[in-house]
Amino acid sequence: MTWLRQAFSKMAPTFSLFTPKPLPDTLVCLDTETTSMNVKDAQLLSIGAVRIRNGVIQGEEKFDVLVKREDSETTDHDEHTAIPIHRILPQDSQQGIPLEQALTSLRLFIGHAPIVGYNIDFDRKVLEKHLGAKLKNDFIEVSDQFLKRETRRRMSSAPGGHIDLSFDHICETLDVPVFARHSALGDAITTAMVYLKLR
Repeated sequence: MTWLRQAFSKMAPTFSLFTPKPLPDTLVCLDTETTSMNVKDAQLLSIGAVRIRNGVIQGEEKFDVLVKREDSETTDHDEHTAIPIHRILPQDSQQGIPLEQALTSLRLFIGHAPIVGYNIDFDRKVLEKHLGAKLKNDFIEVSDQFLKRETRRRMSSAPGGHIDLSFDHICETLDVPVFARHSALGDAITTAMVYLKLR
């Protein structure tokens, strides 16, 4: 991956010159599926993203790739924790595209747009680990927005109490349908709907 880091380092000035600046209301909702929730150990399995422009989800402007694993062996964590969630088997992963190609395509898809997600800090750290470079985009965490909304609402009715910030609870509270849960693109689309509900 050293060559990829060097390539992105050389590309940085060119990338900022030739990638068009987004309109103020253009955002990208993103989600990843990985082998682990530990950033240090996590390998990318799939990446999903969709654009929002002027308050509308652009269903035709989506990014959906399966990433070929760098190793084909499963760990105990894969078998008992990760695979039952994302359901991506090692043999499925071998049909994916190389990591370098996936990351290059993702950078071009995202451009300078702000990135929206649920637990987006994890996705950011995993992507930056594999890129070997920091993403300079702004990041928007929908659970933070939901927390602010619920805090304001409760202050006017029943202050205090625990606020459930799980993804499923947020969707249920906002009456947002969940699409293909634990698939990267499905979660990205659902997150986009959550973001719009919270605007």
